Amino acid sequence: MAIDRGLLRYVAYTTELLLLAAAQSTPELIPQTLGAKPLLLVSAALSFCAVENATASMILGAVCGAATDLAGGGIGYYALALTLTCFFISSMLGSRFRANLFSLMLFSSAAVAAVVGGYFLLFRLPFGADCLGALFPSRYLPRMALTYLCVPPLYGFNYYLKNFIFKNRG
Repeated sequence: MAIDRGLLRYVAYTTELLLLAAAQSTPELIPQTLGAKPLLLVSAALSFCAVENATASMILGAVCGAATDLAGGGIGYYALALTLTCFFISSMLGSRFRANLFSLMLFSSAAVAAVVGGYFLLFRLPFGADCLGALFPSRYLPRMALTYLCVPPLYGFNYYLKNFIFKNRG
């Protein structure tokens, strides 16, 4: 009985996402650096864009976003934002650009800024806290930088999974 390697790859992705969700939502497991922690599921969603097709990366982005929303008590912002972002990046990497680490990091820099910065603009800025001028540079800029820096190792892991572990051997 032959086991479908594509199905096993998605089981491995699901296991990866469960571990990252647990790591992201467990207090004090990942220490705060510069007053912030990275959004590991956002980094994982962006890393899937370079190794999967547009539909698969869109679905994985939606799952990562929904898990981020559930962990943070959100209302679906990350699910919608990552679904659209992953579809756009994966489509661009599949048709216009070469899907490699350099292209992914270029797109990820804009994507992380748009997703995390958009969250700040939509959910923090309108409610007008007293310290908004200090909140963005002290919490959101480090979170953007840490999330961005988590993309390359996750890309390497997912690239290795797809191309070496679960490669179809015809």
